[in-house]
Parts: sequence; C-alpha cells; structure tokens
Amino acid sequence: MLKEIERINRRLGRIERTVEKLAIDVEEEARSFIKHHLENAGIHVDA
Repeated sequence: MLKEIERINRRLGRIERTVEKLAIDVEEEARSFIKHHLENAGIHVDA
C-alpha cells in the first residue's frame, strides 16, 4: 500500500510540474499576443 501511495505521489508531482509549465507558456504567449496587437495599434509597451 505504501509503495502504491509513493508511486501516485511521484506521478502527481510530474503532473503538477507539467500543468505549471503549461500555465507559464500560456501566459507568455498571451503577453506576446497582446504586445504585438498594441504595437500594431501604435501603443508601445515595455514587457
């Protein structure tokens, strides 16, 4: 039983890291998209 819980904990850790990386990637992509569209509208931002 303990080995099964440890295995689940390791797997959950990997899932948590993957979700965190995906969230960061989405935030960076959104920031880039917004910056691009603002610059096309003549608004320059430092980001």
